[in-house]
Amino acid sequence: MTKSNEETIYFVKCNKELQAISLKDITYINCDGYICSIYNEEDKLIASQTKLLKNYETELEQYGFVRINRKTIINAKSIKQIDLKNRKIILTNNKIMTVSRRKLIILRKKFEN
Repeated sequence: MTKSNEETIYFVKCNKELQAISLKDITYINCDGYICSIYNEEDKLIASQTKLLKNYETELEQYGFVRINRKTIINAKSIKQIDLKNRKIILTNNKIMTVSRRKLIILRKKFEN
């Protein structure tokens, strides 16, 4: 990761190349097995990488990314609304994601302060 003009760039290894992605362009990261897919605001796939979601979580936590369940990490700046009763998060692109019970408690503490 590097900083350039207040914008943080994240490098993803994709097809034996390093692809530069601005963190502000990442809306969420979804993992299916060992393949993690990175999506933007238009819900388009930016890149895929064989990497554990846990590694993304530790690397991106300091930049405002939060894990909402065992398969998904979202950019907190992309959250439009959190439905505590139904355990749903509505993103700025109106995509609805489910939050696990355990992560809902953590999110609630983090955002209510």
